[in-house]
Amino acid sequence: MPPPANQIVYVKARKPDQLFPLELFDTVWVQGTMQTESFSSELGRAGYSIIADSVEPYQEDAVIMPE
Repeated sequence: MPPPANQIVYVKARKPDQLFPLELFDTVWVQGTMQTESFSSELGRAGYSIIADSVEPYQEDAVIMPE
């Protein structure tokens, strides 16, 4: 069972051609504009969306600086 919609964020890539290869459950840092917006698919329902300006692989000790 997926988590509730208020714990899921649907990420839309502003520039999909600049993304690195991702797997379904990869952990990433996302920077962009977040808003409340419903989205539903076979994987679950999201209560939020974000238009990603950048997506980076998660690294535990990394510091992400705004562009």
